[in-house]
Amino acid sequence: MSYLSSSECLKLLALGVSAWNERRAIHYQRLSTSKVKGITNDKEKPSLREIDLQGADLRRVNFRDCNLQGANLSGADLSEAKLYRANLRGANLSGANLHKANLNGAVLKKVNFAGARLEQANLSRTDLSEYNFSGTCLRGVNFCHTNLTKVRFYRADLTQANLHSAILHKASFGQTILHKTRFRYVDLEGVDFKSCSLTRTDFTKANLASTNFSGANLSGANLTRANLTSANLLNANLLGADLSNAILVGATMPDGTKRRW
Repeated sequence: MSYLSSSECLKLLALGVSAWNERRAIHYQRLSTSKVKGITNDKEKPSLREIDLQGADLRRVNFRDCNLQGANLSGADLSEAKLYRANLRGANLSGANLHKANLNGAVLKKVNFAGARLEQANLSRTDLSEYNFSGTCLRGVNFCHTNLTKVRFYRADLTQANLHSAILHKASFGQTILHKTRFRYVDLEGVDFKSCSLTRTDFTKANLASTNFSGANLSGANLTRANLTSANLLNANLLGADLSNAILVGATMPDGTKRRW
């Protein structure tokens, strides 16, 4: 028998977030006492599969390790919610408020984030490959170690987002706002940043080989020790950018000249 069945979960949630969180706290205290770190057995995970919580007030709710596969959370207020390692495969989060929500390690395959508020959400260590974030406000989002392969960020706002060590193979950017965004240690080889706003962005030790920065605004950017081999910087704004120890062999500079060393 599971720790909490779907019907038991609904009854408990009907009593409010405080009652739900208190029950979860007791459960984790039991696990702590037994020296078990987290929930490793699926039978111990509260079952919220395909639950309908549309428009619900779930601020600061603890859904850590919960099975929310196929759940309807559209329009729900999940601000500051704990969704750490939750299974949200196929869940509907359209229009949901996920401001400062923690989804670290959550299963997010086929999740619908359309119109959701994601500012300062923690999406680290998740798989969001091939997701379309075009036009989405992603200010301050934590994408650290996240799989963002083939993700589309066209006209998205990634101001102060953290993409440290994220996987961005074939990710696409166009007219994207990347002010103070962190790309430390990220492999961005061949990525197209044409005409993007990259002011004060951190590319420390990033692989930017063959990356297209033509017409991009890189003023104040940190390119320390970055690999810019064969990168295209034609007409890019590098005012105040730090290129200390950067590799620029074969790079096309803003004035059209090509570096030979």
